[in-house]
Amino acid sequence: MTIPVTIVKRNGAIFEIPVDELVTGDIVILEAGKYIPADIRVLEANNLLIDEAALTGESVPVEKIVK
Repeated sequence: MTIPVTIVKRNGAIFEIPVDELVTGDIVILEAGKYIPADIRVLEANNLLIDEAALTGESVPVEKIVK
């Protein structure tokens, strides 16, 4: 079984870490086609569409914006 990994910026450096090692304050770097590894707040985005079908049943991707 493969452990899922994600890319984070932590203390100014970029790392690829197992998702179970995410901690509060990590900045997750998302890439097209990747899963979102945790409940996150969007800090910066450009045309970000998220497939929320597994969570909400919504069949159309939902646009996310920075608030």
